[in-house]
Amino acid sequence: MLRRLQRHFGFHRRELNGISGLLFLIAVIWLIPLLYSMFYEPDSPRIEVLEADWKDVEIDRSEELGAQASKQEAVAHYFKFDPNDLPIIKWQQLGLKERQIKNIKNFEAKGGRFRKKDDLLKIYTISQDDYKRLEPYITIKSVETATRSQNDFSIRHPIEKTPTSGKVQIKLSVLDLNKIDSLSLLPLPGIGPVFASRIIRYRDLLGGFYSVSQLREVYGMDTIRYQQIEPYLKVDSTDVKRIAINSISLDELRKHPYIKAKYARLIVAYRNQHGNYKNLEDLSRIPVFDGKYLRKIAPYIIFDQ
Repeated sequence: MLRRLQRHFGFHRRELNGISGLLFLIAVIWLIPLLYSMFYEPDSPRIEVLEADWKDVEIDRSEELGAQASKQEAVAHYFKFDPNDLPIIKWQQLGLKERQIKNIKNFEAKGGRFRKKDDLLKIYTISQDDYKRLEPYITIKSVETATRSQNDFSIRHPIEKTPTSGKVQIKLSVLDLNKIDSLSLLPLPGIGPVFASRIIRYRDLLGGFYSVSQLREVYGMDTIRYQQIEPYLKVDSTDVKRIAINSISLDELRKHPYIKAKYARLIVAYRNQHGNYKNLEDLSRIPVFDGKYLRKIAPYIIFDQ
């Protein structure tokens, strides 16, 4: 009876060897993940971001590039004008590009004057096509009228006579962008009430400027206007208001101009998932934040414990 059972349920040596090999293979497959986790440590934890969030971030970047491109496309608005001492903003309304306006202002700075219409062609960046569309609107004033306009400019801006030479020259004091109000900006060339209030409003949204170059981000600020006012401005970065990144709420965080709603959600989600941030390196573990962006927001962040 026992031999009959062994014959039906027993294994031959070859079968035993096969079963042993199969069990060994199963054990190896089971041990591989365990050994991998013991000897391999990932460089840094990464936030789990929903696919929809990634798509939203990419859409934002595309929109930013599109906005920058469309911002460069100027739509001409025609009106009667005298090219002598015409404000930069007026040239922009006429559809001229920054390089063309810069060359015109350089021409005037060297004492150049437009005495007849076709003198505008002295500016080598002004093409025949540009001249043809502008020519019907050019009305050059007499020398006396032009001189009167220059005197009006001197009245609008602070001037000072030097006792030794008796010459009249414009003298503007250097202003701290983080301490002044909109009225203090009015004497600067190319800055009116609207633009002055726009600068102050943007400063307040940021929590203060840490660099004069941030003025380039103000809506409507172009290179020529910035170059005109930059020598008269400075900033004290100690006045910048900082964000407590480990305690600020989502609603407050997304109000900052540099931190969009989607970025704010990622920052708060990572904080909830991994705990408080200790430094910028922790923020860099959020995949969409590269070094350039982190340097941009760094002056506005404090890592409180």
